[in-house]
Amino acid sequence: MLTLDRAMKLRDANALAEEVLRREDGLRSRQGHIEPTDPKDAIAFRQAVHRVTMPLHGLASPDTSLTIRRPNNQFPYQVFVAATRGRKAFLRFSSAETAVLTFRATSRNCAPDLSSFGAHFHLTPSELRLAEALRDGAPLPVAAKALGIGYETARSQLKAVFAKTGTQRQAELTLIISLWLNSGT
Repeated sequence: MLTLDRAMKLRDANALAEEVLRREDGLRSRQGHIEPTDPKDAIAFRQAVHRVTMPLHGLASPDTSLTIRRPNNQFPYQVFVAATRGRKAFLRFSSAETAVLTFRATSRNCAPDLSSFGAHFHLTPSELRLAEALRDGAPLPVAAKALGIGYETARSQLKAVFAKTGTQRQAELTLIISLWLNSGT
């Protein structure tokens, strides 16, 4: 995982991200700024970071994802880019203009799985189904109807999910689900 400011300057990186940057395995650091190693990905990368770090009339910017090529015909990285605007309380970042990047190598057999997310946070099967229904941003009434449960039941389950995951809003829940899935955890 990497955090970048609006100017694409590296703010923080975990050990795995530091290793990727050191090896220039799809991403590299040039004078403290992060860029893709393949010039064909540079514009999309800049646009993705810019899109999530620029406020939209005071609202949180939409998250985005892109594919970053890697050297030697390795499977590319799927990079998920999320803004911290409006999420500082959860993520504990100091700047509202920070982008969080998570990435993982893709493969033909790679399919996101929420079961490990549910197990980690001790979600019941019904809570996990609700979290999965909400992860793409569906409103709670729509998710409840799709799951065949009442709105009040869905509200109760969502409160339990919030308590177990340490989130307070659906946007935060969606972010941690996306970060979980895109980090390959």
